[in-house]
Amino acid sequence: MNAFLTALERCAVSAASTLFAGYADTKSIGSMKKGKKTKYIFTGVAAFFLFAALCPMPALAQQPMPGSYDTVPVTNQEVVAAAVFAVKAQGEAMQQAKDGKPSKLELVTILGAEQQVVAGMNYQLKLQVKQDGKEKMADAIVWWQAWRKPAPYQLTSWNWK
Repeated sequence: MNAFLTALERCAVSAASTLFAGYADTKSIGSMKKGKKTKYIFTGVAAFFLFAALCPMPALAQQPMPGSYDTVPVTNQEVVAAAVFAVKAQGEAMQQAKDGKPSKLELVTILGAEQQVVAGMNYQLKLQVKQDGKEKMADAIVWWQAWRKPAPYQLTSWNWK
C-alpha cells in the first residue's frame, strides 16, 4: 500500500506542476485573458486526469487482487497445519463412507499451496498422499477461521487427481 501511495503522490505532484506551469510566467491569474485562462485550466485538468489514471498502474500491478488466491510456500506453518488437517478429515470421511473399513490415508508431501483471504483464510492445496500404501494426488481446500474454537479448520473440498 505504501508503494501505491508514493506513486500516487508523485503523480499528484506531477499533475499539479503541469496544471500550474502555464501560470508561472504571468503576474496573476486575473490578468490573463478569458480564452487563455480556460485553455490552461482545461489542459491542466486533462493532464491531472491523465497522470492520475496512468501513474499508479505499476504500483497496482505489484499488489495482489483482493479476493484472489496468492501463492504461499509449502513450508509455511499454516499451510502444513491445513494439509495435515485435510488428510485427517478426508481419512475420517472415507472410513465413514466405507462403513468403518480401515483405510489408511497419510500425507506424503505438499506440492503446491495458495491462500485466499475470506472470512478467515482458504488454503488451496495440491497434495501427494498415500491411500493404503498407493500414492495418489489430490486437491483440497481448507477453510480456516481462528475464532472457531475448538475446530478452526473445515475441509470444504477434496478432489482426487
